[in-house]
Amino acid sequence: MNAPPPPFRQSIFRRLARRVRHWLPRWESSLVLGRPIVGDERVTDRPGITRVTWVERESDPDAPDLYRFSHACQGMDEAWCRLELWRGLVIVLAWADDPAGGAQRIVATAWTTPGEHWVDDVYHYFDPGPVGCQLLNAFVHPDFRGKRIQQMLVERRLDWAWRRGKRWAYTVIHTWNAPSLKNNVAAGFRPVVRVDLVRVGRLKLTFVRRVTHRIPPGGLRFRGWPASLYAHVVRDRPAEEKG
Repeated sequence: MNAPPPPFRQSIFRRLARRVRHWLPRWESSLVLGRPIVGDERVTDRPGITRVTWVERESDPDAPDLYRFSHACQGMDEAWCRLELWRGLVIVLAWADDPAGGAQRIVATAWTTPGEHWVDDVYHYFDPGPVGCQLLNAFVHPDFRGKRIQQMLVERRLDWAWRRGKRWAYTVIHTWNAPSLKNNVAAGFRPVVRVDLVRVGRLKLTFVRRVTHRIPPGGLRFRGWPASLYAHVVRDRPAEEKG
């Protein structure tokens, strides 16, 4: 039998509570971290990682494995991955032996872009500049976390960037993501720009401020109003950036 409907008064209060929660301000913060890239970057290996490969083009032999891993573990479909590769992003893959036997499998991935890229966390495009790159979208399979694989992926990407003439590296991280902040600070990254985002219903208001002047800040380009360097209303992710 169907459950009886809730009393009318209770139903009204529930709807009112949902509306109130919808309009309550929600505050979150992200940091743009940066660091110089030097020529003698340390590149280390990690126990259990059998090989490290790169995917720079759709035709690379490991691209199909990347698509399957990204879809299964991060929900990113193949078409979006192909689009990002076409835009110039490169991905480093860490492999390990499959405990169930058989072939090796991907256990971690990390992306790098040499140019401007949309950042969901702050609703901005970030441009690292002509001699900069942005490190993003690092993911380690839960079974392999705690083995400092993410630090290894940072080292590999910094070495890749140096060999291609890049001298500054950036990444954007939520302030609540303590493990990622810790790993990147250990790798030499320091806060450069802070972006505070306030959500009120569907309205999104950002406040951007410089944290340090020792590192070039890169460039944040937003979709919104007004054209202020400090505070502005931003719009959702552009349609062309949706996976």
